[in-house]
Amino acid sequence: DSLLFDNDNKLIQSRITDFLIHIQAAGLSSATVRQHVTALRFFYEMNDITTLNWRKIGKTLSEYKKVANDRPYTRQEITKMLERTDQRGRIIILLMCSSGMRQGAIHLLKLGHLEKMQQEVYKITVYKNHKEEYITFCSPECVKAIDDYLAYRERYGEKLKSFSPLIREQFDKTDAEAAANPKSVGVKTIESINTINRSSLAFPLSAI
Repeated sequence: DSLLFDNDNKLIQSRITDFLIHIQAAGLSSATVRQHVTALRFFYEMNDITTLNWRKIGKTLSEYKKVANDRPYTRQEITKMLERTDQRGRIIILLMCSSGMRQGAIHLLKLGHLEKMQQEVYKITVYKNHKEEYITFCSPECVKAIDDYLAYRERYGEKLKSFSPLIREQFDKTDAEAAANPKSVGVKTIESINTINRSSLAFPLSAI
């Protein structure tokens, strides 16, 4: 409620402008500043304050600048990560490299979202049943990594089903019940695995 300033639009606009000037002076990236603008605009519109001059507010934003100079990993760097990771990490790396998937989509994948094609590639439906849904494909090397991982899970008692997660939580191989009942991982787990993978490089980049 304190952000509504008794619906005083002039005061709200002034406070937003001051805030944006402050966080830019503090060194926040252009992308982060624009995320703040989007959040603020949504907040005020949801509170029926719809007459703010966002075009004028936008004039306070500095020119967009990239903070990070990310680049794709080289083949040598990818090879090094693959050599030092586990089965799950191998799938994640190869999926991102060969299919172009973002790490935030991987934890949502179910086995039913993958279809084996004659060319020994998987046809993958990403963000199934969401508005962002799209189709992509992965390399034969990625196919082998996935098949080996699924075979490993089957050996310890898991019955693979269409709704089974592609990447499951680690399980105790001596616990038959845990092995047979896979639990999906969250996006934080995928991010953690990627962080460990990148740590094998001398100068890890922020993302593949």
